[in-house]
Amino acid sequence: GSNNKAVITWVVRGVLIFILLGVGGVYLFVDRPAKAEMMSTYKKVDEFINKKEEEFEGITLDELNEKIGKEPEKGEEEDSDGNSVKKATYTWKGVLLNYQIVILYKERDSKTGEIVVKEISRQ
Repeated sequence: GSNNKAVITWVVRGVLIFILLGVGGVYLFVDRPAKAEMMSTYKKVDEFINKKEEEFEGITLDELNEKIGKEPEKGEEEDSDGNSVKKATYTWKGVLLNYQIVILYKERDSKTGEIVVKEISRQ
């Protein structure tokens, strides 16, 4: 009897260790690189936007897409003042989590596609 219990205990421990290693492995090899890529892109884009704004140059969504290297999911949202703003969400897919850069903006000029970036955040 007690021999069977010992075997079952070891099997359960083995399975738990396997699961933990699996989750750890997924995080290390899939999610961490996705997150790291999002973070370094965020820094690049944030600097890019600040530099353009300091020089009073227009920014277009196409430029941002090119800088980020992705096409965003577009939507609308209310900003903190309750104004409706446009929203571009760029996603790096992990297995455990998705990592996102969200840019809230308003259109300045629909002909040139220039936008005013209201807010840039990461999730």
